[in-house]
Amino acid sequence: MVRMRFQWGVSSAAGTLLEGDNTMKHISRAAPLTAMSLFYCAAMFAIAVAQTIQDSPVISEFLAVNSNGLLDKDHDSSDWIEIYNPTGQAIDLDGWYLTDNMRNLDKWEFPPVSIAPGGYLVVFASGKDIREPGGELHTSFSLQAAGESVALVQPDGVTVAHAYVDYPPQVVDISYGLSSDGVVSQTETVLLAEGADARALVPTNGSLGLTWTLASFSDAAWRAGKTGIGYDYAGLIQLDVGAMMNVNQTVYARMAFDVADVTQIDKLVLRLKYEDGFVAYLNGVEVARDNAPAAASLMWNSGALANREDNLAVDAVEFDLTARKAILFKGRNVLAVHGLNSSLASSDLLILPQLVAIETETLDLSEVMEGHLLRPTPRAANQSSLVQIGPAIRHVTENPPPPAPGQDLVIAAQVSENLAPVRSVNLICRVNFLTDNRFIPSGGLTMLDDGKGKDATADDGIYTAVIPAQNYAPGDMVCWYVRAEDTGGNVSRDPLFANPNDSPEYYGTVVQDPAIHSSLPVFQWFVKNVGASEGRSTTRASVYYNGEFYDNIGMHIRGGSTAGAPKKHFKFHFNHGYKFRYSDDSPTVNEINLNSTYSDKAYLRQNMAFEAYDWCGCPGSESFPVRAERNGDFYGVQI
Repeated sequence: MVRMRFQWGVSSAAGTLLEGDNTMKHISRAAPLTAMSLFYCAAMFAIAVAQTIQDSPVISEFLAVNSNGLLDKDHDSSDWIEIYNPTGQAIDLDGWYLTDNMRNLDKWEFPPVSIAPGGYLVVFASGKDIREPGGELHTSFSLQAAGESVALVQPDGVTVAHAYVDYPPQVVDISYGLSSDGVVSQTETVLLAEGADARALVPTNGSLGLTWTLASFSDAAWRAGKTGIGYDYAGLIQLDVGAMMNVNQTVYARMAFDVADVTQIDKLVLRLKYEDGFVAYLNGVEVARDNAPAAASLMWNSGALANREDNLAVDAVEFDLTARKAILFKGRNVLAVHGLNSSLASSDLLILPQLVAIETETLDLSEVMEGHLLRPTPRAANQSSLVQIGPAIRHVTENPPPPAPGQDLVIAAQVSENLAPVRSVNLICRVNFLTDNRFIPSGGLTMLDDGKGKDATADDGIYTAVIPAQNYAPGDMVCWYVRAEDTGGNVSRDPLFANPNDSPEYYGTVVQDPAIHSSLPVFQWFVKNVGASEGRSTTRASVYYNGEFYDNIGMHIRGGSTAGAPKKHFKFHFNHGYKFRYSDDSPTVNEINLNSTYSDKAYLRQNMAFEAYDWCGCPGSESFPVRAERNGDFYGVQI
């Protein structure tokens, strides 16, 4: 048995929850991971709740790191919290509260708003603090990816109706919430798969109007192939339309699919990988768009409103088409997509759709489990399958002081059981990009909780291992992650590494280099394939700056005329939830440019230009010189 703190209908006049521990049963069944197999190792809590929750609203789901999911009215991918009404009557939430601080239960108050029986309400946790009755709701706080609490509080300001206290670390675009395994049935049917038959046309005039979007339109004369449609996305493109470059910013695409029984579709979802923009039509009716001109301005040669970054294009974005499912016919249907590039000279384009029909049953919350859900489902029934459960891993040593040459590196982690006792904990290490380090076993270092050596106290749940200094030299990057397994064979790891294109794989640091003497800040980056990092396509890299390590981030060169210079301009894209901190006194940022000074030996031109913008009252970039080190070697002075 595991005793977890899980507050439900608990009151505390002091505003803090000191009671309400509930003994939770182990859940012995776990759904297979299928498409989420890369997430097999997520450290999370899944618990069966003994209480009946049919008579009170609950936080059925929340998303703490929203990247490519539900957008708010400002087109921001804000965090969100979903409230579900499991009762047979409408519930008025006027005067109820949401909070992320169990010592401040009345942090954000609901305006007059009600939830229909069996209905859902989404509140964005954006920090925008919007409380307009009948409008979009935004809390005054946002959710933390590293884990905190979130609670729904009754109007008295002290009674917690439902809470997730100290929820575990969260992952990009993976929600957390309640699931009733074996009670909720949610079945997906892929109507249009990636790699499906497709036809494409680069129009030369506007004579087609919108007739090309109709199911009855004949596209026999169009170019045939399979999705994805576009160019310069190796491994994704099966219908190349690269000839449109410098000719047109628009491409028309049509994909036919069949529907056996429209009445069995409860939810319809379009999952689309795209760059730069698009407008999608089902049987001639517009159903989704992004980064596209208004309908009245959309022409046969229109372009996207802005460039969309390559690292975003390869991750599918979900568009809920449920409100348009009545457009579907029994039998043959057509998804038509107006693909948009940001310029005539754009170096790439991608249109890769998947259309999914989902059949669900009514959610029964008489017995539920809590955990990471396979796919966010805002305003709809949660998926019944949770991510496989291994031991819970928390508080792994992160951003330790850089070790001096010859100094061992001590790494600790708090590990506890979820479904079964912990059997083993290992520290998987890597120096630079080598995995066969001489003094580290192939299976990693065993982490112990025996009170010996560097482990402070025996049996306190804190496991410790030491990375021997013989493995690294000055300027080396040292990386690690913790892998834990229980007696039932369930495995977890930290960092979770849920998304190879948008999450860290390792924690890390860089060994001190006594040879570096610089009055400039030192920006260190490491990349496995130097040649790939000097190309237009995004490759993965690690960065160490200002005492913080950022792993598995995206980078590529930038600039036009400077692309052929020996010293490049670079752009670094940081993972969602792990923004870059360039100054202790400034906000963190999603991306940075690292510009060459190859043609400016005084190192003044760019900084003076940006300062001039500021003096004129115009927006300008914050810039300063740094000493740049690549893979432990001096690269240059960059801006």
